[in-house]
Amino acid sequence: MYLKDIIRGGGSMKKFFALLLTLSMVFMLASCGNGGSAGGSSAGSAAGGSTGGNLPSYTITFAHDCGNGTPTFETAELFKKLIEERSNGRIKVDLYPRGELSGNDASKTSSMLGSGDIQMSAINGLQTALWDVYKFPYLLSTLEEAYKSEEGESGKYMLDSLKESGILGLSFWDVGFRVFTAKKSLADVKDVKGLKLRIISSQAFTAFAQALGATPVSTTMGELYTALQQGSADCQENPLATICSRNLYEVTPYVTLTNHVWTYYIFAVNQKWFESLPKEDQQLIQDINKECTAHHRKIAEELQQGYKDKIVAAGGKIIDLTDAQREEWVKIGRSTHKDLESIVGANVLDLFYKDLGIKKPW
Repeated sequence: MYLKDIIRGGGSMKKFFALLLTLSMVFMLASCGNGGSAGGSSAGSAAGGSTGGNLPSYTITFAHDCGNGTPTFETAELFKKLIEERSNGRIKVDLYPRGELSGNDASKTSSMLGSGDIQMSAINGLQTALWDVYKFPYLLSTLEEAYKSEEGESGKYMLDSLKESGILGLSFWDVGFRVFTAKKSLADVKDVKGLKLRIISSQAFTAFAQALGATPVSTTMGELYTALQQGSADCQENPLATICSRNLYEVTPYVTLTNHVWTYYIFAVNQKWFESLPKEDQQLIQDINKECTAHHRKIAEELQQGYKDKIVAAGGKIIDLTDAQREEWVKIGRSTHKDLESIVGANVLDLFYKDLGIKKPW
């Protein structure tokens, strides 16, 4: 029906205005339906500021250096599953494990995260003097102490320090402790004296070897098995995962659970990218991270026991320390902190000591 027909149709002014009202409502609904919609954004980016039902779709690039069978590999897979499910597929995660994007270079992975080339990762802190604090022997001697630090001022300070590099650290993912292997039990700390101890290149590890009365030896990981086999090194220290993957228990079958240095990954994101996300997505990532952190702890603990079982099944021996023996190890390890303190600054070490309830003996 045309407008002129409506007007001619006997008293049709009411119909005319009714038509105008109907048309106005149609235009208003169409405008509301189109306004503020967020289309899919490019990989690793999001249209910040969208709220309510108009949240953006995007893809997160999550790269890390961990291989299959590690707690970090499995937890990254869990994160992908949970965030894709709970966003109803609006958020996708592209996983790049095993150092695929970095050439297995941990420092490069951190740099890529800070620059925004990737948006998410699990990193070992940074290759800076400050992060050497976690190499201080017996700074953290039990998981309980590690968790106290994570949740205390020292953990917060360390995560906050990443912001200078454009990284927002969300949580620590526990990987376990470094332990000693040798051709005899090293439960009595005095038994390390005079041995050739293979260590990683680090001022803190060198100080520890010297405090133990051992001779520090340097080899690559590829050379370590042969060095232990041929006697150019008498003992070494590494996480249980490395001891098993490198079969080091074959040439040094006594595995003494000294637990002298805690190992970890940090679940982290590019700060600028994260802060550009809608608040709802920031909260979603934080909530899922809490679940993933708990999962990582559980898997790490299960794997630690699995490593021990593998060593025993192969004829190796697992040596636990008595409380008295551990006290002696801790005493010698922490005696190095006075000289190492200048690496990170007294204020940083004070934060750890305060969280752990330790008093400086100097």
